[in-house]
Amino acid sequence: MVEKNPRANVPSTWFAWLQGLYVNDTSVAVRRQVDWDKRSISMIQLIDDIARNPHVITRRRFVSTYDKAMKRHAHRDFEKFGKPGAQQIDPRVIRTDVKRLIEARRASKPPRHEAPADIRRIGCMH
Repeated sequence: MVEKNPRANVPSTWFAWLQGLYVNDTSVAVRRQVDWDKRSISMIQLIDDIARNPHVITRRRFVSTYDKAMKRHAHRDFEKFGKPGAQQIDPRVIRTDVKRLIEARRASKPPRHEAPADIRRIGCMH
């Protein structure tokens, strides 16, 4: 929107502030998904639980969630989580996803004591 409107495409405290909010909120959202605190509900805890209980997600159960016309795709999709022909997911595949989430968190985690640079620059935080 700003790029297509030359009048709006100028240095602006408003847009810098908005950009800072977006970056901060996105970083917080990623960090929340990788929160190991048992008082939290997070993606990483769900994935870890699935890895510890792979028998819960069987091919039959997974495929049953697809429409009849899509069963072929359901089997293909299931095999993203295990070996071809396997009847349950492979916990090693799931643990790889855990590692990816942790890496994403590390990449997005600014120091807790500092606000993003754009917010500090415009004086929204002290």
